[in-house]
Amino acid sequence: MQNYIHNFQNYLGYDLPGFRDGVIVALSGLLAFIIILKILGFIFFRRNSRKAYGLYVESERGQLYISRQAIADLVKSKEIEVPGLTVYSTHLLRKRKTYSVKIVAELNDKDGIFPELVMSLQKKVLNSLNENLGVDSINKVDIELKRVNSPVTV
Repeated sequence: MQNYIHNFQNYLGYDLPGFRDGVIVALSGLLAFIIILKILGFIFFRRNSRKAYGLYVESERGQLYISRQAIADLVKSKEIEVPGLTVYSTHLLRKRKTYSVKIVAELNDKDGIFPELVMSLQKKVLNSLNENLGVDSINKVDIELKRVNSPVTV
């Protein structure tokens, strides 16, 4: 058997164990290079997730945790107060120590006065968050209108 391997090595013109070691070293180097690229990509090109699952409100004797769903329910309750508004989803976003609420909605307005309705919704949401839940760390309400249905034609 050893004679057969020796003849095969002579036929190929190179040392088979050395070739195998070289392939193993090359594959190990390639794997290490890929791992280093993945780590560097994660460090430099990751997207900072701004999504928050809730926030803490300091009280006299501890903390109160308010979940994203509680805020979404509060925003949904304000949907009734703004005529023609349909809220699809509510997101709580964090940027350092401040929070913001993003509302994805549809607006059906007969008069076509969208800026007033949007400002009204923003004020109502911020006021109710502050009054009902004691949240003052939310400083802005962003509204993304997916659809606007208005009978006003241009």
